[in-house]
Amino acid sequence: MQAKPGRAAGAVLAGALFLATGVIAFDVLRGAGPPAQALATDALLLGALVAVAVIAVRARRAAAAAADLLRRSEARHRSILDGSGEAIIIIDDQATICTFNGTAERMFGYAAGDIVGSSLERLMTDGARGAHAAYLAANGVTAMVEAVKLRTTHKGVRKTGEVFTFELTMTEWRDGRRRMFTGAMRDVTERERAAQALLANQARYAELYENSPELLFIYAVGSGGGFLLESMNRAAEEYVGYTRSAIVGRTPDQLALPESARPFKRALLACLDTRASLKDEMPLRTDRGVFSLPVTLSPMEDASGAITRILASSRAQPSALEVRAA
Repeated sequence: MQAKPGRAAGAVLAGALFLATGVIAFDVLRGAGPPAQALATDALLLGALVAVAVIAVRARRAAAAAADLLRRSEARHRSILDGSGEAIIIIDDQATICTFNGTAERMFGYAAGDIVGSSLERLMTDGARGAHAAYLAANGVTAMVEAVKLRTTHKGVRKTGEVFTFELTMTEWRDGRRRMFTGAMRDVTERERAAQALLANQARYAELYENSPELLFIYAVGSGGGFLLESMNRAAEEYVGYTRSAIVGRTPDQLALPESARPFKRALLACLDTRASLKDEMPLRTDRGVFSLPVTLSPMEDASGAITRILASSRAQPSALEVRAA
């Protein structure tokens, strides 16, 4: 156990006094010079020993304080690293892992003691290891860091062999003359799965929308409470006799006479305000006249819950259309 600086100081001073007393006694016994001269010499020796002891104690205290400060700093940094929500991995210019925080342990399944000192390639997929080794040999770690300074997505391998997706950002710094690199990683496996599920749902929705026997029109909510026809499905296109490109992007006024479109715009606003479905008639102007199509208006929410579109659907048969004079 390390002695405390106060005890060390007492021990050094006691040792100095003991040594000086021994010198004085030795001088008296051997009769070295006049007693006053011997005492003066021994006093000087005692003072020198005490001064040396004080300097030694102060140096020891300074070293102990520096060591304590270093321990506290390391503990603080370790606490910050382990408390980070991102996996933090620090590597040197040979891509050797030097630091592996708690989140990295949980992400990859390795204890820091098992992974520190290993190559970064240990955490990569088989296909990525060869490419990484070749890139590292040709360009060095700095080039690799430059390539991923922006947050990029990569594949990693857990201790169990499971491959997962993570986002990575790397930065370069120096530890004295040594170049070091810090990588911050975030597991985005669940986000990627959700995105893939969303794409699959969107594909299914698009297929159902396009192939539905119902007449489907989607109006986008524009600025100032206006509405624009955003899309219509194949059945609607065939039924009204318009190609999509001919009418997509038009307002209700542009799709019919203003006086016939006014009630429909009020119905769209009511659907937007009440966030509830309602029934109304949608006018569509063609070269044969204005068709009044019975529709059900339904609000469509985005991911944030805001209503950004309104679906107009109809099961009307051709005989149900009322043709008015244009």
